Amino acid sequence: MKVSIAYLPEEEKNAGLLLSFIRGLQPGVRVHKNDRCTPYIHLYMTTKKPTNTTDCKEDA
Repeated sequence: MKVSIAYLPEEEKNAGLLLSFIRGLQPGVRVHKNDRCTPYIHLYMTTKKPTNTTDCKEDA
């Protein structure tokens, strides 16, 4: 799963709250912060691939 958040510097507190919430749901999330596109700051979050991938087929 990939999530990106774009915010203005005055919204940094709200972006931090969202990041904390996502980290609570997905503890192994990787975060990359980018501030090259002024005035916006971008947070890119990526979760790790699950180790156990099984097909979810139901028996009829």
